[in-house]
Amino acid sequence: MAANKKQPYNWGRVTPGDIISFRYKSKSGKPAKTQSILVLNPKLQVRLKDGTTTKHLIGIKLEESNKISLRITQRQVKILEKIGEFIKLDEE
Repeated sequence: MAANKKQPYNWGRVTPGDIISFRYKSKSGKPAKTQSILVLNPKLQVRLKDGTTTKHLIGIKLEESNKISLRITQRQVKILEKIGEFIKLDEE
């Protein structure tokens, strides 16, 4: 299976280190945009102001509607390598 091929996924399978894409529609009624992120924590428990807790997906945005949001520098690669193995998928 190719590492760079998009695969159908569900939220239950998302793990730290995954790169996922999903469509996100804002509350303002603007058209939905495709987001691509590097997942850091798929289920971070967050306490809200009213005292209830919810789970949030935490990640680094890589792309929004095919526009690159993050350019990875050598310094950032070193930080990511401290977290885990960093594998370059594409030279572009």
